[in-house]
Amino acid sequence: MSPSPPPRRFRSLLLVALVLGSVYVGGAGTGSTGSTSVTVGTGTAVEQVGDVATFTVELDGSNQARVQVGTEAVNYRVNLTIRGKQGERVTIHMNTYEAGGWRGASAEEVFSVPNATLVSATRETPTLEAPVDTGTYRVFTRVDGGLTDIGVLELEERETRGLTLYTAPRGTSTGSLEAVMANATALSTNASETAAVARGDYLVARVDATGLSGYVRTVDDVQQATDGVRLSVSTERFNQGRRFVDIQSGRLFTADERLYLVLDTDDFDAEPGDSFRTQFTVDGSKNPYVAAGETERRTRTVTVKKRRIGVGGDPLVVEAAGGQRVDIGTTLAPGTRLNVRAVSRSVDNLFVKRQTVTVSEAGTASATFDFGDVTGRTAFEIRFGGEGVSHTAYVGGDPNATPTPTPTPEPTPTTAEPTPTVAPTSTPTAEPTPTTVGTVDAAATTDANSSTANESSGGLLAPVSDLRERAPDVPLGPLEIGGGTLLLLLAGLARRLL
Repeated sequence: MSPSPPPRRFRSLLLVALVLGSVYVGGAGTGSTGSTSVTVGTGTAVEQVGDVATFTVELDGSNQARVQVGTEAVNYRVNLTIRGKQGERVTIHMNTYEAGGWRGASAEEVFSVPNATLVSATRETPTLEAPVDTGTYRVFTRVDGGLTDIGVLELEERETRGLTLYTAPRGTSTGSLEAVMANATALSTNASETAAVARGDYLVARVDATGLSGYVRTVDDVQQATDGVRLSVSTERFNQGRRFVDIQSGRLFTADERLYLVLDTDDFDAEPGDSFRTQFTVDGSKNPYVAAGETERRTRTVTVKKRRIGVGGDPLVVEAAGGQRVDIGTTLAPGTRLNVRAVSRSVDNLFVKRQTVTVSEAGTASATFDFGDVTGRTAFEIRFGGEGVSHTAYVGGDPNATPTPTPTPEPTPTTAEPTPTVAPTSTPTAEPTPTTVGTVDAAATTDANSSTANESSGGLLAPVSDLRERAPDVPLGPLEIGGGTLLLLLAGLARRLL
């Protein structure tokens, strides 16, 4: 038994988006001292613990300001000094996961100012033994020692909402997160159903969760379950048990407070029919935001399908005319662009026709060609560039096909009305008309016969008169002219003579 070939590898991407929500509510607070003012850009910033909170400070007439976050009343207070350009809006990021200093992070590591300079950051309260709690934290801005504005940072509980799977066409640029998501199409949103993706397409998984952006930053973080947050992809095969995919070759994207993990699944083997389990967990025994002994878990399963492209018709036959449509069905991801070519196989009718179509969400597409310049019956191939798939089709029918004889129509049975049988009319047989040959004179006959007999017998015969005494007389009636009647007559005469 020859060894089975190694399983084919397919190029595909697994994209995981950890949605880190941030909502801003309320109007901007304002304040001024003379011609100099600093404005907190939003009245209230709402964020979930564990995320990176964002708020802005506007510099009007000054290039430097002091910002205070929190108060002694909530056991958390930090003073910041920022420097920027007059009239600019300065964005301030605060890592709520590291804010308490419980993991050793300094205030300078907790706060960052991407479009200005963070001159100083000082924690004015003792280091916490855990991340900052949920609650309301006031934000003050001061210029030259005078209070100019007050805002609010509202920290809420974090949560894990769900896991959604997507697919994207092979060839989508993975260097741009926007390009991936612009081409991604959601698969089944029902968690009890198994989604399917064609081998070679991208698999996109999005974990909708808050409170993660402050500490989930690298692929290693989610593979090694940093602080109890883990993302795993695994498959289970007969006699091999569950096998986890190494996702270290993946890339990490962050955009719009979302964390995306992009994994090229060409780094692990997959065959059509293989099922892969994507699971996101937050373990309460390691994570400070989930109760000890509890685990938040979201799981989805995806099955790899064979890469198939088919056309309508068996075989497909088109007319030698314009506007001939070729219907296409495929397992490829919606949004896939197919380069369709119609290539002649006949040296007498050479042609190559091209069209590019896009696969719909229903997994279908259609290409339209003009075959008006093709004469007679011609075979051609429909080819899909880059997919290695082709189908045979015909213009006007198969030129090598044997014509099907036209069947003779069966006659329609007609039921004839039976002709009544007329009983024959018997014609009575006419009685034959007897023919009378005359009356025989017995005396004359006797005399003549007697005389003749005596002469011929020499007197040895008895006279007729004696014979009459020996035999009774046979009366002779009218005679008919006919064979039977004549015989009877002769027989009678013979008896008389005897």
